[in-house]
Amino acid sequence: MNKTQKRNRPLQVRFDKGQVITQDNIRSIGEWAALQVVKSNVVRETGCPFLRKMYAGLIRDVHNFNVTGYILSDAYDAAQEAILFFCPYIGRKLNDIIPDRKGLPVSIYIACFRNVNGYIQRRQRKARKGIYIDDLPYQIPVQFEWEDDEPEYTTVDAKITALDLTECQRNVLFHRISGASMKGTARALSVTIKPVYQAMYKIRAKYFHAFPDERALIER
Repeated sequence: MNKTQKRNRPLQVRFDKGQVITQDNIRSIGEWAALQVVKSNVVRETGCPFLRKMYAGLIRDVHNFNVTGYILSDAYDAAQEAILFFCPYIGRKLNDIIPDRKGLPVSIYIACFRNVNGYIQRRQRKARKGIYIDDLPYQIPVQFEWEDDEPEYTTVDAKITALDLTECQRNVLFHRISGASMKGTARALSVTIKPVYQAMYKIRAKYFHAFPDERALIER
C-alpha cells in the first residue's frame, strides 16, 4: 500500500460508547461520529457523487488535520457539526440518555448522529438544487429597492455581550456573522483553521450556557 492509499483509507478506530466526552477527545469523537454518518449515507446512496466526495474529503481532512499547511475541505464541516453538538455534554458519557426534540429518550451519540445526518441531507439538497447564474444561457433581470432604514441589531449585540467572549472568539464570530467561511475567517485572521474551529465550538458552548432555552431552536 503506497503513502497516498494509507493517507486516504478510512480510519480503523472504534470508540467505547460508554466513554466520557472531554475537551481532549471531543475532536476525535466528533470526527468519528461524522465519518460514521457520512459512510452510512454513502452506503445507502452508492451512486451519489456528492456523498462520495464528502466521504473521501472527510477522510483526508481527519488524517491530515495536524499537517502543517494542509487546508481542510468543506467536508470537515460535518465533523464540526458533531464537535459542536458534543460541546454542551462535556463530562458526560456518549451513551447517557437525553431527551430528543420530541422529548423522547435517546443517547447522546445517537442524537449527534441525527443532527449530523440532518446537516448532510441539507447540504445534499442544496447541491442538487444549485444553479450557477454564469452557466445559464440567458440573463436574469433583478429588480430591487434599497432599504432606507438600517435594521436593528440591539438584541443581537446584547446577546453577544452576555457571552463574555475573548478577543479571539469575538473576531471569529464577527467574521462568521459577516458571511465568511471557516477558511475565509482563518485567512482574514492570519491563523490556521484549527483555532477557528476551536473558537466556534467554545462560542456555541457559551451560548448554550447563557441561553439554555434557545438550544432547541438553534438545533432545528
